Amino acid sequence: MKQSEKILILSASEEIRLSLAETAAAVSDEICTGDGTDMRSRSYDAYGTVIIAVPLAAEYGIDLAAHICRSSEASVILLVPQKSIEDICRRTADTGIYVLPRNAGRQCIIQAIRFMSYNRRRLSALTKEKDQLSEKIRENKLIHRAKCALMHYLSISESEAHRQIQKLAMDSRISLADAAVNILKNYEYL
Repeated sequence: MKQSEKILILSASEEIRLSLAETAAAVSDEICTGDGTDMRSRSYDAYGTVIIAVPLAAEYGIDLAAHICRSSEASVILLVPQKSIEDICRRTADTGIYVLPRNAGRQCIIQAIRFMSYNRRRLSALTKEKDQLSEKIRENKLIHRAKCALMHYLSISESEAHRQIQKLAMDSRISLADAAVNILKNYEYL
């Protein structure tokens, strides 16, 4: 099953770029390649996965890989010489870069692309859920503040204050949070 995500392949070697593009074609129809020149100024948000086979034309590639991880949601797979893998794994441990030996087989690279894609989608879903929960908490805080304001200024119970917020929301055809904001505008500064 092919993804709809774009894959960017960077390597100084055209032979490696073509080989990786052929491998990546097993999981994506949208593949772009480059030699790594002038890559810092680009946006990587259009790509799902960036594969970097070091060294690149203009730099080694580890710093670029870290830059991509920090500045976009793209997954980064770094292909490095076998003799350097332990050192590079240690240097990139906290970056989110997936490090593989440059001589990794076709199936290993395909599996790494799929793994990174799955984790990116999962993280995106968790981020969306976190944002929704944060918004719900913000709305609940507004409603609670509005109830407290009504209780204080009108000397009514919490349940009565809640009913007034609900009534305002229904009568005005707005959400409880918007009703709370309107009440807070009348009784206190936001």
